[in-house]
Amino acid sequence: MGNYLKVLDILGEMQLKGIDLFVEDEKLKMKVKEGQSVSEDLLNKVKENKPLLLKFLLDPDNTFAVKKLNNSHSENLAFLLPGMPGFVDNYDDLGISLESKFKVYGIPFVRGVSTSPLKSVRETTTYTLDQIRGCIDKGQHFQIIAHSYGAYVAYEISKILISEDYKLDCIIFIDVACPSFRKKSCNDSYRLHESISYFIEEYNLIKTQKHKWAPELFGVIEETSKDQLPDSIIHFVNGYSKMQMSSFNANVLRSFVYQLLMTFDINGSLKTRLILVKAADVDWSKFPPGLGWEEIFSDLRIISLQGNHYTVIQHSNILPLCEAL
Repeated sequence: MGNYLKVLDILGEMQLKGIDLFVEDEKLKMKVKEGQSVSEDLLNKVKENKPLLLKFLLDPDNTFAVKKLNNSHSENLAFLLPGMPGFVDNYDDLGISLESKFKVYGIPFVRGVSTSPLKSVRETTTYTLDQIRGCIDKGQHFQIIAHSYGAYVAYEISKILISEDYKLDCIIFIDVACPSFRKKSCNDSYRLHESISYFIEEYNLIKTQKHKWAPELFGVIEETSKDQLPDSIIHFVNGYSKMQMSSFNANVLRSFVYQLLMTFDINGSLKTRLILVKAADVDWSKFPPGLGWEEIFSDLRIISLQGNHYTVIQHSNILPLCEAL
């Protein structure tokens, strides 16, 4: 088992037993609830992995981004790559639904406020590969589950992992078309305006009605160079809201805009199996049945699940995926 997973499993085991680990003067300490005891086995695990645990607790933003999404006892591993803006907390239902088949770990694309956001395809790919390589041994079999934007990252890292002889058994894409079959580029002003406006409303960043600020936002997008756009959008929102955004919201918005600006050049076949999940409530009628992925994967299976692009990952909707695997 890779180093990251050892740490996550130890912390998970301690949490279940009501035991807290914390750092004081750069030494690990344990806080045990009254009436609770620490088993010798768990104590040995802590001692053996003390440097890793200490590193994690001292610097959680920059160490292990991977998050455990279920308490499965399965030996089968799956890594979840989320849609924009990149939180994995929204995928708890998916993790629980797949608990009988996979131990699921999520890799978020939004990092801590003290860490620079992922600004390019290369940075995102390198970061995601580092997380996965730190979690598994090279001979260990695993799957990748990717929703929306996460599928593009999954394609990029899968090419590299397969070339390095990692045992990637299967990829699962959830409700996403291959970029070559999309009508518009992620970089055009209309799509950027539509996506950023949705984000501003979803996070309630501007209190005034959309029709009052949306035209000006479009102008900012049209007139600003791509490398300056994330900061310009934050400046725009701060100006309209007449108050400084929280560092958390600013970090998420900045990460989100960088993701929108990334261009993924997906071509060339992948020698692994793809399960493509399509949301039944999404109109895919203008796309080929495999949403363009049939040109990349020769071994392709399509599953239709209830829900729209966002609700398809909810427990009642995603459960049939577990039964199909």
